Parts: sequence; C-alpha cells; structure tokens
Amino acid sequence: MSGLFDQQTFGSGGLSLWLGQVVDDSTWRDNINPKLHQDKDDVDGFGYRYKVRIFGNQTKNKTDEVADEELPMCEVLYPVTAGSGLGGSRMTPNIRQGNFVMGCYKDGLDKQQPLILGVLGTNDNTEL
Repeated sequence: MSGLFDQQTFGSGGLSLWLGQVVDDSTWRDNINPKLHQDKDDVDGFGYRYKVRIFGNQTKNKTDEVADEELPMCEVLYPVTAGSGLGGSRMTPNIRQGNFVMGCYKDGLDKQQPLILGVLGTNDNTEL
C-alpha cells in the first residue's frame, strides 16, 4: 500500500501553518498591475500576491540569509463571496507592508507555495 493520501493533494504530508510579516512593498507592488510590464508573459503571474518573511523559515535580519526580493510570492485565499476575478467578480485584499499574516503551504512539507489565509489585527501600539 502506498499510503492513505495522494502525494499531489493540497497540503499532503500535513498542513503546515505559519505566521509572517509582509515585507517592503517595493518588492511586490509591481506584480499587482500587469499593465506595468512590457510583456505580461515576462511576469510569473500577476494579481494580489505578497512577499512575506515567514517566521522560522527566513531570518529576521534580511541581510543574513534571504533578501526580501528572493522571498516567494504568497497568494491570498479569498472568501467565496469575493469571487475569483473572472467575469467581473472580484475583491481586493487590504494587505499592506508590515502587516502580520497567517497562512499555510499549498504544497505541504515542501514549503514552496505559501498561501495567506488572514491578517492579524494591530493597533497604534503595534510595532511594525
């Protein structure tokens, strides 16, 4: 028997949750609007995706290991009421640099395809 779960299934090997902080928007904001690029095929997808420094995976000091530019893009999971963007049904996330976010990995233990599930609330006393 090869096991109970298909290895190509979402989160196979265990759903790996994470917490992180959205990095400087200069590393991801051009991704949002495909019209900012000469050829949309030069961009590996576009839309509301963010670069997040995931606690425990990347160092807090960005000069030690992984630069902000090298972090993977995180997709955003929307509620079913938001639509997918097709046929004019869309919603935009309200995520900004410095926000703390929670997510999981679509590819489970490989940890290469991060997905933002939500944003943690902050207030004026939260150090960003």
